[in-house]
Amino acid sequence: MMKKILLFCALVFLSHSQASELEKYKEIVASNLAEIQAFNHMHWRMNRVSNNGELILHEAFDPGRSQHWQLIQINGQQPDSQQLKTYLKKQNVPKDKQNKSANLEHLIILDSLKVISQQGDQVTLSFAPQISDFSKQDQKKLTGSLLIDTQQRLLRTLNVHNTDKINPAFSVSFQQFMVNLEFAYQAQQIVLVEQQSYIPVASEI
Repeated sequence: MMKKILLFCALVFLSHSQASELEKYKEIVASNLAEIQAFNHMHWRMNRVSNNGELILHEAFDPGRSQHWQLIQINGQQPDSQQLKTYLKKQNVPKDKQNKSANLEHLIILDSLKVISQQGDQVTLSFAPQISDFSKQDQKKLTGSLLIDTQQRLLRTLNVHNTDKINPAFSVSFQQFMVNLEFAYQAQQIVLVEQQSYIPVASEI
């Protein structure tokens, strides 16, 4: 009887300890997301690789250049003069007509966070993504993961991808959807340094 009581107490303690750890991870994620969302990332350099199923664009952002965004490659090749001209024209679209960046705080449902694995200070968490442009049915076909550094209290990477075919609009469907973001500390500020995406939407350059 005493062994059963001790075992029960141990299980309760373990469960409480795990819940406490998860709450700590949630707090790290929440504070990082709030800081990232509030900060103007246009002050920092970053790379962006986007794939829409037809074109793979490699771009670089540098606030020190007069033309902040630079097209590095298209499908692994240096862009020709016409492609550069078209690209620069698109970059000069008024800001109010450009696509707005996603709100990361709305993307992640904190209560859905679960620990997948832990190696030292590196903890991988899963979460249920929330993308307003997708139906509730399609959102159920998405899964997300985060890598956090508990010592630095830093969100290192964020990934969202689909697990099944999704239909974001009438007569539109695709097999693969992926967004991957990488963050780092620069001058004591969390900044986005790398963005990769596979979103198959028709586009031309």
